[in-house]
Parts: sequence; C-alpha cells; structure tokens
Amino acid sequence: MTIVRTIANVTISLTNDQANALDAIANAKAGFVGIKAYKATTGMVTPKVSNVTLNIKPKYETIKASRLRDLEAITIEDLDLRDWIPPQGISPATAEEQFAQVYAEELAKARGETRGSASHAKAHDDHSISYEGAKIWLEAPNADGVRPVKSINIFALPVQEKVIDKGVRKPAPKSGSKVLMRKAIHRLWNKRSCSIKTYTIGSADKHGEIKGMSVVMGD
Repeated sequence: MTIVRTIANVTISLTNDQANALDAIANAKAGFVGIKAYKATTGMVTPKVSNVTLNIKPKYETIKASRLRDLEAITIEDLDLRDWIPPQGISPATAEEQFAQVYAEELAKARGETRGSASHAKAHDDHSISYEGAKIWLEAPNADGVRPVKSINIFALPVQEKVIDKGVRKPAPKSGSKVLMRKAIHRLWNKRSCSIKTYTIGSADKHGEIKGMSVVMGD
C-alpha cells in the first residue's frame, strides 16, 4: 500500500510501515520509542539484532556540550595505543605528534569549526527533508512529481538495549597510523560520553510496523 503525503512542501510516497513510523515519531510526546528486533547492518556480515529503547527528543545542545567537555579532557596518557603503529617515512613520526594533529582535528569538528562544501550541503538537502527530528531520504521524482521515500533516519539517544543476536562482524581492514590514532581517541571518548546514534527505517532489510507508541522492526 502506498501513501502520499506532503511534508515541507514536498509530495512524497511512503509504504504503510514508513507512514506508521513517522506517526509514531510525531506522537512520541515524552520522546521515548521502542524498536523491536532492530537489525544493525553497518560493518556486519550478518546483522546484529537487538531490542532498543530510544529517546528521540534528547536535549541535543546539552549532549553536545557534555561530549565536547569529555573530549577536551582526553590526553594521550589516557589512550590505549597498543594497536597503534608508527607511520612509515612521513610526518608526524611520533605518537605524541600524531595525537596532537588528530586531536586538534577532532576538537575542531566537535566545536563546529569545520564545515562541508556548499555544493555538498545543497546535494544533501536536495535528497532529504527533515520531520520531527528525523531525516527522510528521497528517491528521484516520478512522472507525477512525487518522490518515493528511500529510508528514514532517526537520530536518538539509546536508553536501553537487549541484544538478541550479536551477528558476525566484517573482518577489520588494515588501518594506517592516523586512523588507528583516531579510533583510539573515539574508543575512549565514546566510553566516557553518551552520544546520539542513527537508526534507519525503511531500507531493504528493515521493515517497520507501529504498535501504539513503539516502532516494531523486523520480519
């Protein structure tokens, strides 16, 4: 069943599941949504499946400020660098020098001092619309000018997770020295600080059904 709606002056077509998901997001007055049997596919050979409870209306500025403070408190002495390897024949050569470089880049991102190009931002806007804090990704318009919904991203703070199936991760590719340093920083940062995560509804291997105020995912 296809449902047609107009959101932000754009006429879109949705499956019944996608429409129900948007309704649940809009009606979650307290901001809490449950997702049953959510399939996380990024970096996985077989999906990780879990039941999660999300806060889809968190205080973004509070979380952003808290994460920035946690990042600013990190020093190289705090990091687990057992997996780090020195770069070969390039500068910076030492862990301290490379930490200073990567850490400065991460601080600039967290403080909002870096921005993507204007053309990239426009392309991003042309293929998506925002709705109740979610991002709706769109296909090209059909002959009637209606844009089918490809998927819906929910940006939320995980409150609780119960893993049903851990799945199988893809083998980690070999990483260079700078990537390993960045991973070490993020590993500690995410351990110390909560963060907003993205949950996708409507892609090929995820099917949504709404029951009350919950988003129920799975087959």
